[in-house]
Parts: sequence; C-alpha cells; structure tokens
Amino acid sequence: MLLEVAFNIIHVPVWLDTDFTYVNQTKEVRYSLDNLIVFFMLTRFYLVLRLTTKYTRWRNLDAQYKCSQEGIEADTIFALKCLMKTNPYTVLFIAFMSTSVLFGFAVRVVERPFYEDDVTGRIYPDDDGYQDWTFLNNGWWCIVVTMTTVGFGDLFAVTYLGKLISIIACFSGSFLVSLMVVTLDSSSKF
Repeated sequence: MLLEVAFNIIHVPVWLDTDFTYVNQTKEVRYSLDNLIVFFMLTRFYLVLRLTTKYTRWRNLDAQYKCSQEGIEADTIFALKCLMKTNPYTVLFIAFMSTSVLFGFAVRVVERPFYEDDVTGRIYPDDDGYQDWTFLNNGWWCIVVTMTTVGFGDLFAVTYLGKLISIIACFSGSFLVSLMVVTLDSSSKF
C-alpha cells in the first residue's frame, strides 16, 4: 500500500520550472524537471489495469463464492488469467498498444532535449544523426520497432535514459510476443 501511495503522490507542481543539465556523449543535454516527473507519472497506468480487472465478471460475488469453494482467491491475477483464457487476442492487442504508446511517450520525453538548441530551445536539423523527436508518433514507431525486435534503425535512442527505456521495451515486447506464440499454439489445438 505504501508503494501505491508513493506512485499516486508523484505529480507536477504548478510552480516547478527547474531545468538541469548533464553531459551525454560530449553534448550537454538540458532536461526540464517537470517533464521527467511526467515520465515517472506514467507508472500510474497500473490503475487502469486494476480498474479493468476489478469490474469483470471474474471478480463479482458469484465468482468470489465459487473461488472460495475451491480455495482460490478471486483477485487481480485470477481475473487476468481468466481474461487471457477467454479473450486472449483482445488482451494481448490492448497490452501491446498501451505499452507501446506509454514507452513511446517516455522515449520521446527523454530523447527530445538531446536535439534542442541550448539557447533558443528550438530543434534544428543537422547532418550528423538528426532524429525528429518532436512528434509522438516517432517515439511510438521507435518503440514498436524495438518491441517487435525488427530494428530498422531509422529512429533509435541516443541518451542513457532513452537506451534504458528501449531495453525495458525490448524485454516487455519479447514477453508479449512469446505470449502471442503461446496463445496461437493453444488456440490451434483441438
């Protein structure tokens, strides 16, 4: 419960307008503290998962009664397992889309300041490795390519935080792809 309270306390105060810089690959990168707090606020997405599993038919009174007869607790994990058994493709599609959008937003937040001009804050293209992180769909595309382990190389993370997010996205994408393979295998059996 304390961990959940800590996740929900994280917010961006109105008065907070602090920037800090660090050196990444011989370039000074300026991050806004409120953007990084928004990055950590993305962990609140677990509330959608809890809300979804709370109001399924696998958590109602009848399911709790039948589970208690078998010595099983009708909790969130039980509801997720039942949803994966009854609607596996829908659950996997929603899981893949939501994780790719969340990771795409996160990688955009941490990669965009690397390409901003220090004085004006505008993004100017240059010839050596410029990537356009001004649009959310570019971050999403980068993460979809990473999660499916295709790796086109047109967009990739350069900063340390962006690389960390990409690694986590790669592992979660491998997990989701393996769940898809298991689902296809179980649905093709008679």
